[in-house]
Formats: sequence, C-alpha cells, structure tokens
Amino acid sequence: YQNEIDLYKEDFVRIYQKGLEDKTIKEISDSETFYYATTQSLLNLCMALSSGTRIEQDSKIDKTKEIELMISLILNSLKGE
Repeated sequence: YQNEIDLYKEDFVRIYQKGLEDKTIKEISDSETFYYATTQSLLNLCMALSSGTRIEQDSKIDKTKEIELMISLILNSLKGE
C-alpha cells in the first residue's frame, strides 16, 4: 500500500510545478498533504469498490460516476482562476 501511494508522487510534483509556472493551477499551501490526502482518498475508494463489500447506499449510485466525481473534485480544487 505504501508503495502504491508513492507511485505517482514524483509525477505529481513535476506536473504541479509546471502548472504553477504556466499558471494553469493555483498554489496549494501544502502540496504534499494535498497529494497524500487525495491519493489515499481515491485509492481507498477504488479498493472499497473492488472489495466486493457492499453497503445499502452502494445500490443508489453508479460506481464509475463516483470515481469520476472524486477525480473531478480533486482536479477542480487545483484549477487556476
């Protein structure tokens, strides 16, 4: 799990820096915390969805849309003004 979390960190840092330079994203006060929080959230969501464990609320929403929404929330929080 720890290796999975760090798998894309270098790519994130590189892309984040490029986005700051070209002003396509806004600055985050703590980019490392942002990276770990969003990566863990998305990875945990995917792990929960793939585990086969179901709760009543799972039948109310499309799982693909749930993942897409999580990604959209993450990207929109970075979007430049």
